[in-house]
Amino acid sequence: MMMKRPEFNVCVFCGSRNGAQPDYSDAARELGIAAAQRGLGLVYGGSSNGYQPILTSEYSGSSKLS
Repeated sequence: MMMKRPEFNVCVFCGSRNGAQPDYSDAARELGIAAAQRGLGLVYGGSSNGYQPILTSEYSGSSKLS
């Protein structure tokens, strides 16, 4: 089965450390969910530190639901 390619992609560059602002982690989660729900592709680095894994985790989990 061939997957449909997204019409638009979002490219993200996230900090490599979780700072002292919990709002940034919340924003990363919200962005991941919103991009997945809208069917946008996600272009990102492969970092396992900072906000990147938060965003991609939410994106991956949400895109499986839509």
